[in-house]
Amino acid sequence: MYCPGFTNQKASFLLRPALASLFSVCAILGAGLALPVQAVAVEESTLALAEMTSTMVPSPVPYAVLTPPAYNDSEQSYPLLLWLHGGGGNRDSLVNQQPWFDTAWQTETAPAMVVVTPSAGRSFYMDYRDGAERWESFLLQELLPAM
Repeated sequence: MYCPGFTNQKASFLLRPALASLFSVCAILGAGLALPVQAVAVEESTLALAEMTSTMVPSPVPYAVLTPPAYNDSEQSYPLLLWLHGGGGNRDSLVNQQPWFDTAWQTETAPAMVVVTPSAGRSFYMDYRDGAERWESFLLQELLPAM
């Protein structure tokens, strides 16, 4: 596959999740079903994109959840990693890091875990002094318990 400005490996990496998403959406729409969460399987891990409502921050809050291979078939408990993106970022930072986690899990340089990334923009993950947005409280009191 050729994309100007990209190496074949990079183009494949960038387009594979998009094509998988497109095929998933087409299959769902073709079947007349509507799903609230989009799941994309890449290199055996599963990436789910979802949203949740909040009383503490502007809602809905998009987030991504990455689960290791065989997560759904296991009764094992997994640690939870809250992967916080940099300023101005969003849940796509986890989408972009999925290959890193897959490699780390396959080579056993990192333990299998569930990874969650909320889209928090430039919030600095803090509770605003005026109380308008309470990101730290959201992470601890709403997001983590929901996971």
